[in-house]
Amino acid sequence: MTSSQGCPSSSTSRSRPGSPSARHGAAAALFADALAGAPDLRERGVAYVRFAATHPAHFQVMFQPDLHRTDDPDLLAARARATEALRAGVAELPPAGRGEDDRLAGVAAWSLAHGFATLLLSGNLADAMESRDPEEAFRSLAGLIFTAEGQAGG
Repeated sequence: MTSSQGCPSSSTSRSRPGSPSARHGAAAALFADALAGAPDLRERGVAYVRFAATHPAHFQVMFQPDLHRTDDPDLLAARARATEALRAGVAELPPAGRGEDDRLAGVAAWSLAHGFATLLLSGNLADAMESRDPEEAFRSLAGLIFTAEGQAGG
């Protein structure tokens, strides 16, 4: 496929409105907005799962760099905002809740939200979830790791 068919191109120019890359940048902006609008780390994880459940195609494409222009300025800006929202959520935890390394605490939080969302979308949680609301189930899981007091669960 050529870049005119919606595949990544080597061009660094801004995406054309309506192009696949522009749509991915807009979806990433919605994702970043959802994370930034959540009041704490647990709710940012819930927003992550909610975005995946309500925008499954966009969620999957966001993590497939061969399907979009990774150099798109709008996508890069949205990615930076989403990363900052997750980092801010970790930074808001008391020191005991994030351990000695904020970056690893961020990886743990991202892994939990991304893993849960991916398993949910692929149907691999059907038996475990039964009729539970995915957002409530995620809140419970997050509480196992990051308790209300901000201390690592154990």
